Amino acid sequence: MIVTEAGVHPNVSALVYVAARAPDAGEDYTALAKTYPTPPASAGVVFDGDEGRLSEEAFLRDFAGDLPEAKAKVLYAVQEPFHKALLTGKTTHAAWRTFWIDHMERRFARRPRRGLDREPRKTIPTASSLATERSRAPLLAAAHAACFTMSFVRMLGMANFVPEQVDSKSGVVIEKDGDGFTITSVHLTVTAKIPGIDRDTFQSIASKAKAWCPVSKLMNAEIGLEASLI
Repeated sequence: MIVTEAGVHPNVSALVYVAARAPDAGEDYTALAKTYPTPPASAGVVFDGDEGRLSEEAFLRDFAGDLPEAKAKVLYAVQEPFHKALLTGKTTHAAWRTFWIDHMERRFARRPRRGLDREPRKTIPTASSLATERSRAPLLAAAHAACFTMSFVRMLGMANFVPEQVDSKSGVVIEKDGDGFTITSVHLTVTAKIPGIDRDTFQSIASKAKAWCPVSKLMNAEIGLEASLI
């Protein structure tokens, strides 16, 4: 509901829903939730006055069940409360009707996947639908892309090049491996506009930045690179 309402701000150009419902104008969370199976975590919501949180048991079992217990307990300890009014307030704007939408779906959380994905082609004009097999993959990809970009720009500066534009993306695939998970593949894509640089130098610096990036060094997987100069 918060993302849907905030989307009307003039500075917003896109919306990302992560395992979330997208209410229409005039809908409230409680009424929308009743049209789908009850999430297991709902029974674990506890209130302290007007503030609600998940109990530790529900958080560890139903919300962060795909994380190591130690990390899940840290997230439980720092979870932010939600106000009870969130469950009864009605949405006044449905920003997803007019904006670019990304839908990231957590398949390993013990919650129904219905809500945002309720007949998405009929209800939500989705520009792309990304079903993430592991909840951590998008976070790792974002960190990797940011780290690579900083390394790349730094190395360009050391070679006396000043980029006008650098767009980097990282794709990370995580697969089940015994009792845990393994990063099986990583692919970096960078598109840049850099005055005065030739393509061979551009490719060389991009490759060095990929290898030098601290996040790249943490990933025990072959990292592909597609670098384009515009």
